[in-house]
Amino acid sequence: MLIPLAGDVIHFKNEWVVVLTHIVLHTPSYGVAIYLSSMVQSIIIPIMGRTGTNPEVLVAVMTNFSTYIIVFSLLPLVTITALKRTQAETTLWNFFGMISGILLTVSAVLAVLHFLHKSPYSYTDEYPMPRRVQVFHVNRVIDNRNQTIQDSALYVIAQDYRGAEDIPFVDRNYSKVECLDNGPYCEIPLYFPTRHRIQERHIRYKTVGETLALPDTKVTLVHKLEDEKKIVYDFVVKGSNQVSVYVVPQKGWRIANCTLSAPRKELDERPLFLFFTCSGDKCGEFWFQITLVQPGEPTSDEDSQLLLGVASHYLYGKYMQSHTIRRLLAEITKRRQDDPAWAIAASAWNVEMIYRYY
Repeated sequence: MLIPLAGDVIHFKNEWVVVLTHIVLHTPSYGVAIYLSSMVQSIIIPIMGRTGTNPEVLVAVMTNFSTYIIVFSLLPLVTITALKRTQAETTLWNFFGMISGILLTVSAVLAVLHFLHKSPYSYTDEYPMPRRVQVFHVNRVIDNRNQTIQDSALYVIAQDYRGAEDIPFVDRNYSKVECLDNGPYCEIPLYFPTRHRIQERHIRYKTVGETLALPDTKVTLVHKLEDEKKIVYDFVVKGSNQVSVYVVPQKGWRIANCTLSAPRKELDERPLFLFFTCSGDKCGEFWFQITLVQPGEPTSDEDSQLLLGVASHYLYGKYMQSHTIRRLLAEITKRRQDDPAWAIAASAWNVEMIYRYY
């Protein structure tokens, strides 16, 4: 509205005066649009890892919001200057000049946004925008049908869509996650049942030399009652104050009931995730019962109808973090304020994990 009103009061000599006046009068609006885009990014980026879909599309739209506003605000110039052009000013060269001016404006806005946000991640104590990762130092005891794996490994799990590929302390010579008999949890020390959103690009692990001195985690099969098509297991697990249990029935068997969950109305091959937590001096011992049924023909392997995994998580206390974890966290704290690649907030603790067939 300001430009037509100014045009009625002041007779412009040429289109450049109109363009310059338009830009000057709209500069405050441009600044507000860029500031708004920057603020939206600062809100979206810290929470972008909470989604399983690609959040960078949304961030790109928000980043270019101010660009759209500025470009659209320049479109009225075509109408304002339409009646003031001579025939010589309506050539193809003039058209390309106008398009070049718009592209130059867009480039300037994007340059400003790039200067404000050189990386999607940054870290300051006052306003952190880091990527989030989980770091587990795990003592592993995995009994499969052929051998026993007993070692200590460091797991890094990225909690955003970008994955772990460009995390600076992740070695490219990493070990791929190999699932024991295609188990759904892939022997990952999950704290919550979030395996469905952790893909191969999100997780890296590597064996390390430091073996954790943790209290023993024990899984005891108290009783096993079985007939041709039904098995009832009674287990007792002794571990930390937070224990994750992964119950994976083998081929042909289905989980019909668990004392800690509602009976299943439909039998299928889905595994079961149990989480135990407690507090107090005598906590850390948990009892539960699992009932398996076999709706089809009996399987040939009668000695391993159930794969059970138990992970004791040490989220506090003297067993919480190993020397390896503490060194890694110290390096992150040292570098993250100066290097955007190290702008990381890591939750890290020790785990003892056992996988065994029953």
